[in-house]
Amino acid sequence: MSWGQRVQWKRDWGLKKSPAVELETLQQIIRSNREAVIAQRWRVWLRPLGIVTRIVVYVSLLFFWYTFRLDDISQIPLARLTLETIIRTVFWAGIGLSLLYFLCTPSDDDEIRDAWGWFGVFLFFAGVLAVALALGPEAQLLGLEKLLPFDLFDLEKVTSSEKR
Repeated sequence: MSWGQRVQWKRDWGLKKSPAVELETLQQIIRSNREAVIAQRWRVWLRPLGIVTRIVVYVSLLFFWYTFRLDDISQIPLARLTLETIIRTVFWAGIGLSLLYFLCTPSDDDEIRDAWGWFGVFLFFAGVLAVALALGPEAQLLGLEKLLPFDLFDLEKVTSSEKR
């Protein structure tokens, strides 16, 4: 191999970089591999949660879609139908068919599947918060009193301070 061929080979394969640039590139590769490993660890439990969340959300939307259905227009004479009722019925049927389509065809994109998992985490904590707020402070303590080996509140102190 002549000197000209070596220089051309070096130019073609990008070997004219300095060692500092090569080290920085290697560090970026290592950093991206670490991020990929961390993302894979999250995906182990996010994916099943995302599947359950997606099914629960779409089934809930289908339930609400069916609950708030329109009046049956099959029994109305054609002369009494208005354009508004026909459009509303077609729109209502289109929403139902699109919900069924999205329920039966999950996305293959990894980011969307992870997003469904994170949405499930959000829904879980939002549900816990909603139940805690709905039950009120008195009912929140009922579960804790059974778990703790001591009384959470000493009732004698509370009743003696109320008498004063």
